[in-house]
Amino acid sequence: MLMMFFLIILFFLELLVLFKIVKFYLLSQVYLYVLFYSFTIVLSTLYYYYYDDKIMLFKLDAISNNLFLETIKFHLLALVAFCFGVIVYYDVSKPQIKRVLNQSFSKVLFHKYLLPKKLDLVISILFGAIIALYATTYGTGVFFREEYLIVNGRAFQTITKLLSFVLSILLAFNYTKNKFLSISAFIVLLLLTVSTGSRISFLYFVMYVFLIFQSQGNTLKNKMILFLNLIFSFLFLSYIMTLRHNNMHGIIPYLGKLFDSRSDFMESFNFNIYYSFIFGIFVSAKTIFLNTPNWSNIFISLNPVTGNFAGWYDIYKTLRIHPIVPFSSNGEIFTMGSSFTFLFYSVLGSIISYFDYRTRLFFSVGKRILGFIIVILFVLHIVYSFEYNLRSSFRYIYYIYIVLFMFSIRLKRRKVCG
Repeated sequence: MLMMFFLIILFFLELLVLFKIVKFYLLSQVYLYVLFYSFTIVLSTLYYYYYDDKIMLFKLDAISNNLFLETIKFHLLALVAFCFGVIVYYDVSKPQIKRVLNQSFSKVLFHKYLLPKKLDLVISILFGAIIALYATTYGTGVFFREEYLIVNGRAFQTITKLLSFVLSILLAFNYTKNKFLSISAFIVLLLLTVSTGSRISFLYFVMYVFLIFQSQGNTLKNKMILFLNLIFSFLFLSYIMTLRHNNMHGIIPYLGKLFDSRSDFMESFNFNIYYSFIFGIFVSAKTIFLNTPNWSNIFISLNPVTGNFAGWYDIYKTLRIHPIVPFSSNGEIFTMGSSFTFLFYSVLGSIISYFDYRTRLFFSVGKRILGFIIVILFVLHIVYSFEYNLRSSFRYIYYIYIVLFMFSIRLKRRKVCG
């Protein structure tokens, strides 16, 4: 218990330093990580000790007090290490990097788009093409089908996802000009995507609300709407992640899931809060209890090559609490002990500080879309680290590096051509 108090005090001292060296703004990856895990620790503690009507998903809530406290201690250690990594990155950085981190880019986020006159026509053509693609690949299966995945039309499915991503961006751009058209078309697009059970619908939603936020100005109302949308996005993602385990699939059974069994909306809402911000703590606890230290598993999980080459498919079945509940990324790290936990999250803190710096830099030079993509990929890393395997969560760190690498190549080519 003494160690817990020490970590809490150390964490708050680090936060004081953090607020001085890294300026807070809404999309700072450093603060997104710190706020999310601080919130989950507080909420999970309140749930464990004061919420009597336990949800008991897969009976993971039924853990001893000692195991719960051990899990909270490791999460606090991870936060302390993460902040330490941020501070170290700042301390060794060049003055120009420090200047960027010292600035808030909240005002830079807001931008009025200059839209072409034919945008409505482009949106109509894209919307029609997407409807046609869904009719070709899924048919009536959009509404009701027995299998989660469909075998035929994989190429068409990929094209549909790409066009839907583009349409989400264009609808957000068109929001100010025609709110009714933008919202109506996006709801239909979101329902079609949800009918597939794909988590990419979360990406569409976040991209859509962020781009609208960006175009509506630096007002308190706009910030409050974004805040509510961010909360909803986490709940939405938790809902999406449960769909593949439904007995029946398609938009009709998926929407029915919101009001299943007892048809109690508040119970469904409470479950989503629990699943988004609390369940992962108990997944980590059970991972600590069941998992055994294995450096080979850690190396395979962090290996950036494909699963076949890394050897992932040889071990993934052993890294599960239940056939449909994998070990958590955090739990896998915690299993390796306090020293490795501190080292891992210190390095992660330094990496995320670099991402935060690059994102601020993109916003400062008008590369807003690129900055948003990095933020969204990082949010996915946070969500997956809470409840999914280390390999599933850490791959988003590699995705961000790939985005940055591709941008650097494009920039070099422009300089050569110029």
